[in-house]
Amino acid sequence: MRKSAAVIVKPLTTLAVIALAAMLPAGRVAAQTRPATTTQATTQRAILAEAIPVAESLRAFDLPNDGGKGIIVQWAKPADEPNGVTYIVQIARTKADFQAGKFETQEVSPSPKALASAKPAYFGYSDDANKLYYAEIVPAAVFGPAKPGPLTPERLKKFADKGVLTPSELDRALAAMKLLPQPAPTTKPTTSPAAKEQHKLTPAQQAELEWYQVLAAYLTKLDGEHVDAEIDTINSAPYSFRLGVKLDGQVALVSHDGEPIVVEAQAVVNLFKWGKLNNLILSLAFSAVVVAFIQVAKRKPGLFIRKIAGLEAIDEAIGRATEMDRPVFFTHGSGSVTALPVIASLNILSRIAYRAAEHDSRVRVMNQDPITTAVSQEIVQQAYTEAGRPDAYNPDEVSLVASDQFSYVAAVSGRMVREEPGAIFLMGTFGADSLLLSETGASTGAIQIAGTDSYTQLPFFVTTCDYTLMGEELYAASAYLSREPRLLGSLRGQDVGKAFIMIVLVLGIILFTAAAAVKGWDLDWLRRLLEASNA
Repeated sequence: MRKSAAVIVKPLTTLAVIALAAMLPAGRVAAQTRPATTTQATTQRAILAEAIPVAESLRAFDLPNDGGKGIIVQWAKPADEPNGVTYIVQIARTKADFQAGKFETQEVSPSPKALASAKPAYFGYSDDANKLYYAEIVPAAVFGPAKPGPLTPERLKKFADKGVLTPSELDRALAAMKLLPQPAPTTKPTTSPAAKEQHKLTPAQQAELEWYQVLAAYLTKLDGEHVDAEIDTINSAPYSFRLGVKLDGQVALVSHDGEPIVVEAQAVVNLFKWGKLNNLILSLAFSAVVVAFIQVAKRKPGLFIRKIAGLEAIDEAIGRATEMDRPVFFTHGSGSVTALPVIASLNILSRIAYRAAEHDSRVRVMNQDPITTAVSQEIVQQAYTEAGRPDAYNPDEVSLVASDQFSYVAAVSGRMVREEPGAIFLMGTFGADSLLLSETGASTGAIQIAGTDSYTQLPFFVTTCDYTLMGEELYAASAYLSREPRLLGSLRGQDVGKAFIMIVLVLGIILFTAAAAVKGWDLDWLRRLLEASNA
């Protein structure tokens, strides 16, 4: 009974529902469903209308400081920006292309990175930059040329049609192309001696294949030049832009009187990068200061420079070594002659060798680089000649010890222990050898003067040496020791420039802190002057 009742009830329920639906008028059913769809569409149109930017704010202009490669499209941020909105920038070569549907699109999602304030190099630091969106358009990326494919017989024939290849060169290239290695077969290759012999090339064929490879490299270079020229042509052409707002698949264009607004712009080559104007101003100002101090140094050779203890102690160290009848050791570390610290240390070596020749002391220069050894020999020999002691120069005292870092350290440390020098100069580029050499030197009781621009090695020198030239003090040594007016004036001018930068930094911090506290105080000009633009 339960099974039969269940079978009867279900059809009756279904028939009742159908009958009730049939009793309702058709117009009434439409009235129930249609208002929901109309309301949803009306709401969506209202949201789109709120998201459409002000028509007057839409503009396009050349991207500054990029060498004529890009265009900026800019528009105002709506006051009430709905969620889920995306901006669509439509790009076409002409206005007529929009009607024909020949345009490309670039989407911009609302975010802080899309605001003009994210690119101060282009838009500055004004408060209005927080109310503007922008899109950076590179025409070559949108309408880029097709990349040339690999060289084929058909492409070789096209080069011949253009006159790049002569008919004989074309035939030769087609024949050489057949000698190129074929792709590996999917089946197992034949390894019989006859098959291997078949793949071997004669010397003549090998020469033809090498000639073809040179030709292929040349043709590939021509393809690249052609693509670059085409990219420049594409970027330099004028383009048209429209702006739309997209929400749930629907797009509404920025219009005026029902007509979509089209703005035009063209990328141009900028002869002057205005984003680098601050660098030009500061460079000219610092150059003028340096030139002025060079002139002052020529008139006043005794121009004051802050004393550097390590350089002042050179004569003391050499004098002590002379009194104790011990040699003077000098090392450039592990750097080559192309390293700036080594170049700076060569000037110090000249002064040390000159003073040692006057005191009739031995100078032992130990090098790790052969070119540095040759340069050191010339410098020491010239210093002995200038001191009037050319006969006292011994080229064996300036030697190449070892080319490996730790072999060099072991050899120099051994000499320090055996000969017990009276003065040790560690000037140049140092790595793991710094502490090993300076610790060994300290155990001999010698006066040690070190100098390097490696901030990671300075702590070791400070703790183990008597005097340490830190960073730029090593580079200032040549001017400090020689008192040559051009070097002296340049050094003093650089010091004044550094002092100016430090003063400006302190004043800038004070001014910008005060500007943050005082509403409406604009220091945009100072920020633009001092900021290093990357544009």
